[in-house]
Amino acid sequence: MTAGSLPGGKSPRVTPYRIVVSLLLALAAATMYIAFVSSKSPEPDITNSLNVLDVRPAANSTVLRQTRIFAKLKTGFVGSLIVEGIEIPADQVDHLEGVNTVGFTPGPNTATGALRPGHRCAVVFYWKADESRVNAQQYRWCWEAH
Repeated sequence: MTAGSLPGGKSPRVTPYRIVVSLLLALAAATMYIAFVSSKSPEPDITNSLNVLDVRPAANSTVLRQTRIFAKLKTGFVGSLIVEGIEIPADQVDHLEGVNTVGFTPGPNTATGALRPGHRCAVVFYWKADESRVNAQQYRWCWEAH
């Protein structure tokens, strides 16, 4: 009988190779679970408006102070953005996703400057593109900046 073998010529069931493979499989499963659980981002709560399709930062989320702020409106609508009570001038508003999106990135030399940490809010005023701003509706949302 050789060292490391069992009676009847069978090899041991627990080997260093099997231990390492089992540990790696357990680590991979734990990593996949953590990635799945932590990857869920909060969805915006757009309950009071059928014309505001998306806002970012998502309502009640926590983001960096320099995160882009935007609202995506239903096709056929245009809007203006107010951040922390300051209307963003047209030359600082971007429409990266199309004319029905109003976006703004806070920072130095902008209407708001760098946002302070804490509870921050924005309002999007929106109206049909072929109508006057007098008929504007609004949607307000808030988030935490750090």
